[in-house]
Amino acid sequence: MLSDIGAADVPILKVFNKVDETDSVAGVERNDQGELNLVRVSALSGEGLEGLQLAIRERLSQGRIEREIAVPASLQRLRARLFDLGAVRGESVEPDGTSILFVVVDRRDAQSLSRLGGPEGQLVDQVLLN
Repeated sequence: MLSDIGAADVPILKVFNKVDETDSVAGVERNDQGELNLVRVSALSGEGLEGLQLAIRERLSQGRIEREIAVPASLQRLRARLFDLGAVRGESVEPDGTSILFVVVDRRDAQSLSRLGGPEGQLVDQVLLN
């Protein structure tokens, strides 16, 4: 069903409610890779909601890169692409024309920028993907 709507690769977080009515204990479970994959809560009592908030924050930040990068004036094509992606959250410009960008970019988008090749792709590889 998820593949029918193009969401087969979207991470899933299972949330079970009403632990107050079962023998289960509120909290989070992690898989073998240490990723949160299940949260048990009680909406009635609020038990486990802190764990749910943690899980949501953790899941939303997975696959996202937040970093300050220096883009030399000679690589303005990369700067333009980052702006096109909506990844730039802040910018300052050095006297030599280097743009200091604070970016928040999806890892997939960063990988596509890496495929630009040349100096732009190398900078993405070195600064964003490593």
